[in-house]
Amino acid sequence: PFLPFLGTPPKPPAPPAYVAPQRTLTPDERKVLNIPLHNTSAEEKQQHAAGVAKLAETTQALDVTGCKPDPLVYKVNLKGSFQVKNDDAISHSIRYVTVKIMIPARGTTTIQTSQLFKKAGDYGYGCDNPFAKMGVFMVR
Repeated sequence: PFLPFLGTPPKPPAPPAYVAPQRTLTPDERKVLNIPLHNTSAEEKQQHAAGVAKLAETTQALDVTGCKPDPLVYKVNLKGSFQVKNDDAISHSIRYVTVKIMIPARGTTTIQTSQLFKKAGDYGYGCDNPFAKMGVFMVR
């Protein structure tokens, strides 16, 4: 039998949230994404810094397409600026602590290093999610 629909029709399901493709990290890459905490031993901090230095690259721009930073460890000058590019059809953000810098879809943004960091060091950052470290800035 036909039963008339009463009330508001149900909404169609929402499209799935964007999920960045996963990349396979080497053991050295996994280690540098594990940023030492303030109470980590000096030896562990030194080992981490050596791993960061080994993987650090300076390129024309940091590419965050797919939230898969290339290079994984990006060396920047504290007193300078750097570019971040995104070839995806959606925007992404560089997230460090409370700072969020948007990188437009199919665009490039120039960032003053001092917008993110006040002193030299190695800093893990997220892409869209500040808690999931996706890359490391080596600031000198």
